[in-house]
Amino acid sequence: MAVVLALLSCRGNRPVQDVEELYIQDSIDSSEDTLHLIVEEPEPPQAVDELFDDFFFTFVINPNFQTHRINFPLQCNEGDVQREINEEDWAQFNRFSSQDFFSVIYENEDDIDVQKDTAVNRVAVEWIYLQDDYVETYTFRRFKSKWFLMSINISKIDNVPNGAFLKFYADFISDSTFQVASIRQPLRYTLTESDEEADEASNSQLTLSDWLSMRDELPIPHESLVNIDYGQPSHSTTHKTLFMEGVSNGLSMKFKFKKEDGDWKLTEIEN
Repeated sequence: MAVVLALLSCRGNRPVQDVEELYIQDSIDSSEDTLHLIVEEPEPPQAVDELFDDFFFTFVINPNFQTHRINFPLQCNEGDVQREINEEDWAQFNRFSSQDFFSVIYENEDDIDVQKDTAVNRVAVEWIYLQDDYVETYTFRRFKSKWFLMSINISKIDNVPNGAFLKFYADFISDSTFQVASIRQPLRYTLTESDEEADEASNSQLTLSDWLSMRDELPIPHESLVNIDYGQPSHSTTHKTLFMEGVSNGLSMKFKFKKEDGDWKLTEIEN
């Protein structure tokens, strides 16, 4: 079955859940005193710092801007071990230069609106190594109206928001037999097409054979998943949506999972 990828836009304003309790304290109080606000920082358009997404796109594609927006020496925590990363060592920790897709895991449709909430002041970008069972969490804070990378935390998948779901997803993507058993049959497929006046959605159903023939064409992460946590709720044990969004190719897709009879199932694909 041919797959048509179309750009989705789900935006708006919504109160943000504070994620301070979800991560190891990144020493923001002490870091503010030593934050490197370099006078000769290349100035992007002022609006680049209003929304994290706008800042992050510039941070990813512009190496010069990137290094000016990292609080060196950067604190790195791994369990009880703490170390500092200097600018000359940043290259070995830089994960931001060649990523095609990023994801957002959310629970209700309105939760995704947090991406356009200008009140967000802390965002965690998680590099989730699915088969190696660990996560590198890059924590960004907005300080004096500018976003900065403040710290890195390395931990087991179990210790991050959505950890239990991510353990399921790691099995889902690596075990074909488990994957087949974790797909609702038939699988709902929703295609949303936008025009100047309205968005129109068409629904169809995919058989297991359809899924097997199309899955390699889909933006489904296998070895690692790069997830952005804006502070959206992460406590649901029955509903998760994996929203995949391209960095520069304008593509996006939603994979909706629901727990049925105690087991997670992929129930719908939407694009």
